[in-house]
Amino acid sequence: MLPLVKKYFNEITDSQLNQLENYKNILLDWNSRVNLISRKDQDNFEQHHLLHSLAITKFYKFIPQQKVVDIGTGGGLPGIPLAIMFPQTEFILVDSRKNKIIALQEIVYNLQLNNVTIINARVENINLKYNLAIGRAVGDLQTMIGWITPNTQPLPSEPFLIYLKGDDIFNEIKSLNYKYVIKPIYEIIDLPHYKDKYVVMLYK
Repeated sequence: MLPLVKKYFNEITDSQLNQLENYKNILLDWNSRVNLISRKDQDNFEQHHLLHSLAITKFYKFIPQQKVVDIGTGGGLPGIPLAIMFPQTEFILVDSRKNKIIALQEIVYNLQLNNVTIINARVENINLKYNLAIGRAVGDLQTMIGWITPNTQPLPSEPFLIYLKGDDIFNEIKSLNYKYVIKPIYEIIDLPHYKDKYVVMLYK
């Protein structure tokens, strides 16, 4: 059961592992009807999607009562794995595609994730204040910052955006006037898939 998650994240409890396994099973069942992740990639769900989302936890610990928005969440990535890991943090999953929202509502209900809210909207149109935005290759950094800046109220000394990106991050970051930290995922997950993948944290 999720051998790669157990290998690279041995701090995860049995209960959390069970929830992640349930999440995988429900998502893949839905994926036959709604394209939550690429169907060509669903056999690699643990390696390419779960590990990718959980990688954030190696570099950042979410805070109780912190409000976190997952932008363009799709199948609930990275928000749902992080909500399982941090049950005291409030995660708000945002996606503009109604069919994905219906699937997400079912997934969250079945997993009994009381710390997750789902919103069907474009992130730039939501009227909601939050402390932190997260996302996974939804768009370039400048676009993302433009979407979230009006509504982000980061906690003191905390980032306002945590983003999973490829090596294009190094070109994008040059034009931004923010403090940032970039962490290579390959240093914690030594699989070839992660050689060019990074966690970036931006601070106001």
